[in-house]
Amino acid sequence: MRLEFDEFYQYEAYIKTGDSRRDSISQSAMEGLSDALNRRTTIEPVGVRGVDPEVDPLVFYPFLYWPVTRDAPSLSPKAADALNNFMASGGTILFDTQDAGDQAFLGNTQHPGLARITENLDVPGLTQVPEDHVLTKSFYLIQVYPGRWANGPVWVD
Repeated sequence: MRLEFDEFYQYEAYIKTGDSRRDSISQSAMEGLSDALNRRTTIEPVGVRGVDPEVDPLVFYPFLYWPVTRDAPSLSPKAADALNNFMASGGTILFDTQDAGDQAFLGNTQHPGLARITENLDVPGLTQVPEDHVLTKSFYLIQVYPGRWANGPVWVD
């Protein structure tokens, strides 16, 4: 199947981890996001794709969801370059460390998987979302950041 350039922009994407269970959950979560976007906005995604930054062109996707495990390996130089180019051209990556429930035991320790995958990425300085952030004033009117653990820290540029 050959897709035209503008057809890619109609898809949501997540980074494939190689773990079929985790990738299936990511697929389902992104499909839920697509449904919400279709209901609440003028954005009309038509599907979800799993991508590998090592081989897939990322320029076609405005947003990537990345479930980061504690044992995530370091990125290859090629994948790091692709992701840096993606972010430099306006792309957004949501890194989900999926460990909010473990934070009571882990304290403020650095997430080892996130540290490895971001060591060669040009991630801008992040800060926790302040109460007066545009997310709370936009049409989304987000006051509570939903997820498995409500009101966990959310970091933005």
